[in-house]
Amino acid sequence: MSARQRIPLEQLKNYNPAEKNKVKFGFIYDTAIYAAAGQDSLSLCAVPEGGQLNDNSRSKTSEDTNLQAAGTLPANQAMLVTGIQLIFTPSSAIGHAETDATCTAAKLLANDVAAFYNHGLLHLALKGVDIIKDGPLMMFPPQSGVKGSAAMVNTDTDNNRTIELINCEGKPYPIEPFSWMGGEVITAKLLWPNGKVALPSGLTGRVKLRLHGDIYEVK
Repeated sequence: MSARQRIPLEQLKNYNPAEKNKVKFGFIYDTAIYAAAGQDSLSLCAVPEGGQLNDNSRSKTSEDTNLQAAGTLPANQAMLVTGIQLIFTPSSAIGHAETDATCTAAKLLANDVAAFYNHGLLHLALKGVDIIKDGPLMMFPPQSGVKGSAAMVNTDTDNNRTIELINCEGKPYPIEPFSWMGGEVITAKLLWPNGKVALPSGLTGRVKLRLHGDIYEVK
């Protein structure tokens, strides 16, 4: 006998994604570029897919956001938001190997990650009503990240090796669940009221906000 609970045949229709008035667990996400020199504020969920990234480098794709309208859900959707996370990704152009003449102690991935998560605050509001205004940004850790194990064989000519292992980890932020109805506007901003926080690498980074919970759809 399997320990996994079986779904009765007559209830299978409740799991059919084509059914009306369906509900599923899902994410709403959006991306912005973190300026190398820092910024006073950074807006998220303000520009849908097809619009320009905040640095005007290119148009947003489905990898950047799944919002189809600025700051809002489609009229036939609603969401019970139960969690939030911030994902920061440093530039892949940061030097790392000993052979990279431009690689210095400041240009380490770990330094950029620490600069982002150790400062700032998140201000999330719905229809002008504050939901969250809290920081530093490490309060909103991602639910997944990259980890690694290090091993060294040989040394370079200076007998030096650089190893970087860093992640922002912690318990999910204790958000009070709230409903977000289609057509209602949500605003999300990262703020640095104590001053801009530059990235030590001198390169830009990438920030992704993810809201998760139950998404309802009525066809």
